[in-house]
Amino acid sequence: MRADFIMNSGFCEKPKGNAINIYPRKYKDLMVMRMYPYADVIEKLVEAKVDQNFVEQTLQKLLERERFIIQNNLAECQKEMKVFEKKYRMNSDEFLEKFNKGKLDDRDDYIKWFSLKDTYDRLKRLDRHLSGKNA
Repeated sequence: MRADFIMNSGFCEKPKGNAINIYPRKYKDLMVMRMYPYADVIEKLVEAKVDQNFVEQTLQKLLERERFIIQNNLAECQKEMKVFEKKYRMNSDEFLEKFNKGKLDDRDDYIKWFSLKDTYDRLKRLDRHLSGKNA
């Protein structure tokens, strides 16, 4: 397994600092992937010919940690989306379809809901990607 797989996954941009910003501003602290700096560490371990099992175990633990953080962020997004679903009496998938077709206006709630849904979907894909379930 290559240490740079996250950068090639299509979910992240090359970082400006030590982290990769996924999305959106409200969740900036919550939704920053910290895997990129780890890729450098893993690469150095491989270059130093450290035991392959140790490298694999380290990478597995890092992935488990990131998945835990992502799953917590997913739960938070879901909780916030439920407020809008209840208020506007439609689920987030229905909302997204109507919003994308221009059947809804651009009120602040809809923009926030769109951002939450988009973030949720991105995190869900990233979680599947990290778990190896890319379907």
